[in-house]
Amino acid sequence: ELLGAYDNQAQTNYFYDGQALFNTYNDTYNLETSSFDAPQTYAVEWTDQFLSFSINDTVRKIWYLGEIPAEKWPQTPMQVKLGVWSVGNDSDPGTIAWAGGVPDWEAGPYKALFTKVQIEDYAGFCNETDEGGQVEYQYDERTVGWQKIRIAGCKARPGTELQTPSPVQSSGDGGASQTATPTPTPPPDAGGEENGAWATRSSKMGVGVVMMLAWLLAA
Repeated sequence: ELLGAYDNQAQTNYFYDGQALFNTYNDTYNLETSSFDAPQTYAVEWTDQFLSFSINDTVRKIWYLGEIPAEKWPQTPMQVKLGVWSVGNDSDPGTIAWAGGVPDWEAGPYKALFTKVQIEDYAGFCNETDEGGQVEYQYDERTVGWQKIRIAGCKARPGTELQTPSPVQSSGDGGASQTATPTPTPPPDAGGEENGAWATRSSKMGVGVVMMLAWLLAA
């Protein structure tokens, strides 16, 4: 995370079910150049054995399996979301202090520039896909543990097989679509993939994410 109020630093922040994990939350690292002047590379690498955070190709924090509670280790496929976030007048005072104060909206607009996003998918290790080339995750709110994630669309892969996926049928456009049975149906309030409780993903769980980003502030 990069804070617009502090252009010479980056942070590692980690939340589990909306709660901060305080042995990594708000850890701060100096940048050699201002994030206003040059892109900074922020990387997250997540496997079943370790989880690491890197800034400009230097690993700043790494956890190995067992160093944090197992239930707080990522369990479902990753979503990568990029954007600008700010505190408001009604935010928690501690959050406002952490962010460097409430923005002066008269001086806006405020922007963030993302020059590159690179994603490498690890889990599943699919060597060959079914016809159509689409690989999907299948899971819902009742899925317990990453080992129970089902993967559809993979024709060949080494190692131990994961959970058997639901049947996949052609959508008529060369892609694949999920059949209604026996895939569990999402709960009424699932809200699609934004909720995170029900989703299919066109990739495989466990990812390395590299982002190059810089802030653009109004003069």
